[in-house]
Amino acid sequence: MSRVYGDDDETVLHAEIKSDNSIVIVSDEIPAFGVLSPLAFGSSTVAQHFYLPGVDATWGKSHHTSRT
Repeated sequence: MSRVYGDDDETVLHAEIKSDNSIVIVSDEIPAFGVLSPLAFGSSTVAQHFYLPGVDATWGKSHHTSRT
């Protein structure tokens, strides 16, 4: 686990927890940077990122097949 605190030594700017090949990243709400909680945003504030082997080939294939 790792974490980075703000200047106030309380606000969590970035924290990571790794389990096997998965990483969960969390932070506190930071309105000055547009990072809002679900209550302030009025909806879910979840983002998903996927790490892929051969990402360039995967992107090229998906981009090519999505054209009409």
